[in-house]
Formats: sequence, structure tokens, C-alpha cells
Amino acid sequence: MLGADRIFHRRRDQRSIEPLRAKIERFQRLLDRNNRALEMMAEAGESLGGDLLFDSQYLRRLATELSQCVQGIVADLDFITEGSYKGLPEAAARIEAEVAAAIESRPVLREVPYVLWLDQIDRDGDDVVGEKMARLADVGRRLACCIPDGL
Repeated sequence: MLGADRIFHRRRDQRSIEPLRAKIERFQRLLDRNNRALEMMAEAGESLGGDLLFDSQYLRRLATELSQCVQGIVADLDFITEGSYKGLPEAAARIEAEVAAAIESRPVLREVPYVLWLDQIDRDGDDVVGEKMARLADVGRRLACCIPDGL
């Protein structure tokens, strides 16, 4: 017959706990990375609001840091679920490539004269003259009001 101390104080096999411990650690890292990614997105939202400088260098750095977070999250999720989401790494890589292409793309401006009168600017002219001037030209055309020929 087993003694009470052997029943209640049975030593657990450490090998059976290690896989669970590893998954918990990876889950904690996943949460940390997710929180960091959310912080970066919130900072980007503030930048769009005009609080911070928002330029192409900032976008590249943000995309790189977010990409690193997402790659870590995907790797941690893959470990925790033991590969249950096989398409996730490819989907993340595809999205990362699309973001990188969007950041690196340069706008292609149509060829226009160096000087444009407001009556020459069409609705889609904001890429050439800026949104304010394109709107001013549009308002002048629609309301038939007197506006300067150009500024």
C-alpha cells in the first residue's frame, strides 16, 4: 500500500511540464510583441494627426519595426499551436511585401506646364498643383465667382 506522503507529495515529472512552460513563455512574448505593435500603430495615428513629423524615413522605420513584431508574433503563434496555421507565414510575408512596395513607390506625375492658370486645372489636378489650388479652381468653376487667375 502506498503511503500518504507518496500520494500527496508525489514529485511531478519535470519533463511533462517543460513543453507547457515553453508555450507559456512564447505566449507572453507574443503578447509583448503585440502590445509593442499596437503602440507603434497608435504613434503612427498620432503622427497623422500632426503631433509628430511624418516622413518617408519614419514610414520605413515603422514598417521595419512592425514587420519584426509581426514575424515574431507569427513564429510564436506557430510554436504555440504546433503549426496549426500553415498559411500564416506566407500571408504575413505577402502583406509585408505589399507594404514595402507601397512605401518605396514614387508617385508618377503627369507632364504639365510649369505655370497653370486656375481655369486649366481639372478636378484631378491635386497631384500637380496641390489640393488647395485644385479645390480653389473647382470652386471658381462651379460657382462662377471671381477668383484670381493664379496665385
